Amino acid sequence: MLQADSISSKFYIKSYDNNCFHIVQNKPKTEEIIKKNNFYLSNEIFQDFDSARSFKELQIKMIENFTNIDMLIIGTGENQFFPNKEFYSKIKNLNFSVDFMNNPAASRTFNVLVNDERKVAVLMFVD
Repeated sequence: MLQADSISSKFYIKSYDNNCFHIVQNKPKTEEIIKKNNFYLSNEIFQDFDSARSFKELQIKMIENFTNIDMLIIGTGENQFFPNKEFYSKIKNLNFSVDFMNNPAASRTFNVLVNDERKVAVLMFVD
């Protein structure tokens, strides 16, 4: 378990193992969703992300229109990867910060920040 079940956000990541995420939707009712493919999650939105099949295919144009967030955490899979220099140079033009982590770290960080009522989102790539 990544976090206590007392998180008040609409969505949070309950656990992650073997490339399977257990996501809890608190509002309007408590429901657990199991995901085995790429997804985008914020404290307001949960949706599949199929614009890129893997982190290596991610392009800046796929994330530049994300709104109502101050930070985007990108879960790069079981291992932490970083984008190429061109991608990095374009990040500074976004209206939010971007951080790259492996999926377990991204899950924990998302839960902590969303519980602090921060405008954060996570984009997860499943290996």
